[in-house]
Amino acid sequence: MDSVPCRGKDRGRAEKIGNKKAFSLIELLVVMLIMGAIAGASCLVFADGKDSDRTVREEADKFSLWLTEMMSMAQMEECGFKLSMSQKSTGNASFRLTWQGGPRHGSTEVYESSKARIFPQNGNLSTARIFDGEWGSMTPAVTLDVKPTSPGSAKTLYIVVSGAGCVSVRDKAN
Repeated sequence: MDSVPCRGKDRGRAEKIGNKKAFSLIELLVVMLIMGAIAGASCLVFADGKDSDRTVREEADKFSLWLTEMMSMAQMEECGFKLSMSQKSTGNASFRLTWQGGPRHGSTEVYESSKARIFPQNGNLSTARIFDGEWGSMTPAVTLDVKPTSPGSAKTLYIVVSGAGCVSVRDKAN
């Protein structure tokens, strides 16, 4: 039995092909839409931890790059700066850099994290750090915790600023 094109009142119904019934285009689109929704939802569920890890990594890299650039400028201009911290919000610190000497003397620059929480590992915000551009040294050294804004959603990273003025991002504090 040959198939006949659908016309009139039969339009939209499945067409017979031999002895088998075929799906209509609308039925196929609905099934594909449902499968796409399930796949999209599962990607969101399983990717959440990776997004948090990536956010913490980006914030740690962004801060370490900012501090490294400030240290490089201080060394080129043979001046120093004072790095002080204050609490911006619960569990997060704001970093204020005040130039000492050179063409920027007295001016300040501020770093505030937006995607993750950065805080000194020992929790002490009162100790200011001094960077000497002539010697390329930071006194005292500091280790900062970089954590996700929602606790437990990603692993903690550590920004280690050594006394020799090296800034590194690590998975472990030591």
